Formats: sequence, structure tokens, C-alpha cells
Amino acid sequence: STPPSAERLAGCAPAELDACGLAPKRSIALVRAAREVASGRADLKAHEPSWRRLRAIPNIGSWTIEMLAFEGQGRDDMLPALDLAYVKLVGQLAGLGRRATEDEVRLFFAPYEEHAALAGLYALRRRYL
Repeated sequence: STPPSAERLAGCAPAELDACGLAPKRSIALVRAAREVASGRADLKAHEPSWRRLRAIPNIGSWTIEMLAFEGQGRDDMLPALDLAYVKLVGQLAGLGRRATEDEVRLFFAPYEEHAALAGLYALRRRYL
């Protein structure tokens, strides 16, 4: 199915999203982000400026921006390094005996530069298929 538009989400009450299983603070952040996009204040075609605008919203952090960039804006360089799957994967592949830190995940995928997110996705799929 097609994901809801920013306009649709902007018109939702956070409680509607809570009912879908989101934590209340995430529901509020999602509605606020959708309002920024729907109003044009965060123009997703202008990547970095829109990220700065969205990062100003409480509970919008690097993971959210990196997922938006990779999944929604086609930015193959934006690896969501705090994603639990990546911190576990790098911890295991690097032989750390623990979950990797955000910096360790970034360092692990640094050789892939502008393709870091694609390399990460490939590594996850190869590992868990």
C-alpha cells in the first residue's frame, strides 16, 4: 500500500497515531514533521536544509533523518548508524563481543563512502538470508 502523504499525517491528531502503536512522543514528532513538510517549510528536495529544519523538532534525531535520506530521498551515503540491526551486525562482524557504537558502525562502513547505506543494506541481507 501507499504510505500516507505529509498532508494526511499533518492532519492527524497524535492520539490517532498512538492507536497505531507509536509511542506518544514519536506520534507528536511525526505530526510536527509532517506539518513542516506539508507547509513547505521543510522542502525535502533541498536535503540538508530540510534535515536541519526537521532536526529542530524534539525527538527527531540522526536515525530519523538518515532513514528519511536513504529510504525517501535516495541518499545512498546516509547509513542509519544507530539502527539496532547495524549496531548488532557490526558488533558481530567486527568481533567486538558487544553491540557497536554509532561511531564504530560509521567507521566500519566508511570505506564505502557515498554507498555506505547500500553496503549496509547488502551486509544485513547477506547476513540474515
